[in-house]
Amino acid sequence: MLIEWLDGSTLVRGTVKKEDKAKLQVISLTGRTLSIKAGRFQLRHETATTADDFFAAIDSEAADVDGELLHGALDPGGTYSLHELAAAWFSKEEITNRDLSVLLAACVDAAPWFKVDRSGKISAAGLEEIKRWQQETAAKERREAECAALGELFQSIPANGRSAPSEGEDLRTRALDFLLIHLMEHKPLADWPALADAVDRAAGKLGVDQGRFVRDLLAAAGCLPPAYTVHMERFHRSFHRQSPLPDRFTPGRNIYPEAPSEELDQIAARVTDQVARLPEPLNAKVFSVDDATTEEIDDALSVETVDEEHFRVGVHIAAPGLFIPEESRIHAAACARATTVYQPDLKWTMLPAELIELFSLKAGRAVPAVATYYTFAKENFEIVKTEIRFEALTVAANLSYSAIESALEGGFIPELELLDSEPDRVMAWLEKDPRDFPWAKVGALPAPADEAIDLLVPLARHLFLARRAEGSPLYNRREFKIKVDADGAVDITERRRNSLAEGIVSELMILTNNRNAALLAEAGIPAIYRTQRVVGGIGGGTRTVAGLSINPNEHAGLGASFYCWSTSPLRRYADLINQRQLGALAGGELPVFNDESELLVRAKKMEFQSKAANSHQRRLERYWSMKYMESRPDEDWPVYVGFRENRARVDFDTLPFSQTFPAGEGPYTGGAALFHLESFDYYDLKVGGSPK
Repeated sequence: MLIEWLDGSTLVRGTVKKEDKAKLQVISLTGRTLSIKAGRFQLRHETATTADDFFAAIDSEAADVDGELLHGALDPGGTYSLHELAAAWFSKEEITNRDLSVLLAACVDAAPWFKVDRSGKISAAGLEEIKRWQQETAAKERREAECAALGELFQSIPANGRSAPSEGEDLRTRALDFLLIHLMEHKPLADWPALADAVDRAAGKLGVDQGRFVRDLLAAAGCLPPAYTVHMERFHRSFHRQSPLPDRFTPGRNIYPEAPSEELDQIAARVTDQVARLPEPLNAKVFSVDDATTEEIDDALSVETVDEEHFRVGVHIAAPGLFIPEESRIHAAACARATTVYQPDLKWTMLPAELIELFSLKAGRAVPAVATYYTFAKENFEIVKTEIRFEALTVAANLSYSAIESALEGGFIPELELLDSEPDRVMAWLEKDPRDFPWAKVGALPAPADEAIDLLVPLARHLFLARRAEGSPLYNRREFKIKVDADGAVDITERRRNSLAEGIVSELMILTNNRNAALLAEAGIPAIYRTQRVVGGIGGGTRTVAGLSINPNEHAGLGASFYCWSTSPLRRYADLINQRQLGALAGGELPVFNDESELLVRAKKMEFQSKAANSHQRRLERYWSMKYMESRPDEDWPVYVGFRENRARVDFDTLPFSQTFPAGEGPYTGGAALFHLESFDYYDLKVGGSPK
């Protein structure tokens, strides 16, 4: 005996194998053994033919049933039994199970005119439902027609190049414009469904991904921008939405925000007035230490002996935060940008060029600064006094790291380069007095650093060891410096992070950020704090969670109970706003920002902007690293190959570059190797090649 029933709205057919009062055991047409309740809706058929032949004949008759015609004879929205519909369609009194089977099969396949439920009841669609279906059907047909037209257009573009065909010119223009926006802004192709379908089909036929197909198509049409422009414009559109798009992006040309001249004049006038009235520094000889190409000189140092037992160190910070009004367009632009973004060939500054020039701690001129003075005991480097002042600062000299390092010998942490291979040997040094750490002068130090270095080296090492005792980890990170000349030539060198000069500057800035955070917290003045917490990780381990907050909390990575960014106000918005808040303690005139909820919003926006900035910086580092490799076609590059989940990760030893490859695409055996490069994709920032 054959049987058919409804599983939801799906028609299921089979042969009864066994039954009792409660249930039936059925073998479906697909060969599955199913159990159904005896009382549910079902149609049974006694026939000598096979199940396949019988139901094939039913389906053939059902195909002749015109669902739209049958629906027209009924009340829209009404519910009917199979017998009622069979009587209406066949126009006869004697209705057989075969007739019911034909109508059931017809109604199941007659969407949208009918809906069938598991009880065997048939619902005729309402007028609104039919209208909606008709509109959707028409839209699908239009989408398919447009997709077909776009497919033909894609085939014609390589042949026609820049010249548009006479027919379909509007479609061609719209499609290329949309694809260009998709490329430059990551605009989803799904916003134009027919175009998305056409791209997907065409890319599939060629065996390439959609991104590659779109670029090849734009290139064939003569409107593909250079890869550098694509990366720069994408970043501008996402990061600097409020500022106008430059006419072109030129490698090496910095990008500054525009500023109203009246606001610049007002700020400059206030600076001139304040500098004339502010006190001079407590320490006479002040110097800055930065990279030789640094323009935004945020910080400077000074050292002076107080008496036989004490010396005083000054940390002097440029003071734009005490002069840029909250309601100004300059402040709004700084808040929107949130940070200066550095890439190998240029930078996108947070502040206008005029204000960077006005506030930067350049030698030989008086500028406003916020200074924190620490009086240390020479015997044990204990801080016996701290003072924060607003002052007129004249820097004696702007020094470079290279000029100081060339005159010194020794690392900030002895033998730190052995941390991975011989950690015990490195850690043994950390148990000693920092005065015993080896270092030496091997050349003439530029003034006034020559007088300060003997105190600053052991002091900075002491500050590090104190943080180390609070849980700050020890790192030996490799970093690279990418330099791009005006003609586009690239040079990449490894940057020494264990230098004495960088250790001195770093430790004094960490100390000042820690102390400033504590001052703001104790005074109850709202601020943006940098926090890092240690939390439980997967498998019983731990991990750190870092972020910005308006609540003071620990920074585990720096071993600091409180921490806030405050020493780079020319480059970061958090430092700018925190400096304004510190002005209440240092004698600034701008009012304190008291809206904590708005401050939290700005902190979260800063986190978002910082992530976008870091991502862009990494992309452009890859871009220029690839240019560097391409300029050396005869070189094979030392790499280390590792594996994870059928992927080979290739890390280049002498470059800030790594990439994963399918492990089956090349002779990846793991470990050290030489990598031979064969191709460069500057849009996806990927190289092609294989280890030798």
